[in-house]
Amino acid sequence: MIPIYEQGKGQGIGYGFNNFLRRFVTICEEHQHDQRARAFAFILYDFENTAIRKVLKLQGGFARLDRLSGHDISIFYLHSGSRDISRTFNEIFMGSFGLSQTHQLPLVLFFNMRDGDVEGVEVYPLEQDNIAFAFDEVFGIIEDYVKKMRAPKMPPAKHYRAWVALKKIGKVAGEKTLEVLISKAVEGIGKPIW
Repeated sequence: MIPIYEQGKGQGIGYGFNNFLRRFVTICEEHQHDQRARAFAFILYDFENTAIRKVLKLQGGFARLDRLSGHDISIFYLHSGSRDISRTFNEIFMGSFGLSQTHQLPLVLFFNMRDGDVEGVEVYPLEQDNIAFAFDEVFGIIEDYVKKMRAPKMPPAKHYRAWVALKKIGKVAGEKTLEVLISKAVEGIGKPIW
């Protein structure tokens, strides 16, 4: 579990909001290189999803999710009290993964990275409003994904290139694709973030 803080790096683990956006691809590549993760996930939610916000703030819930993820998956989530930062973060990543028109928050977004490009995208909606049920739902979704990853014969993921912004920017060198998409998403929102 890796929080993304509104300002600064936070205490202990995590990244500052602007630093995370600038270094997202590099961060994922570092996690793979250091064998901290084989896959990645975002828990995306908006300011109105109070059950999910509470689940992520509970120390016990955070610890159980962190232990579950182990060295298999790095799970990112925004830790912010700002409605605007939350909206901006969701717009950037949902737009970059081509989800803005097709999926409702909250959700868990899983993906793999290979040579700076995204593949194997899977999206799971979160529906529970009660905090106890919301934790079980998030835990169950992540647990099932990790079990599938650990299965001996996991089929190769299909390469995912259905990003809206990709049509506008043309072909970009591998490791720069996601960085350019995030930059374009930020430009499209019209808010300077760094």
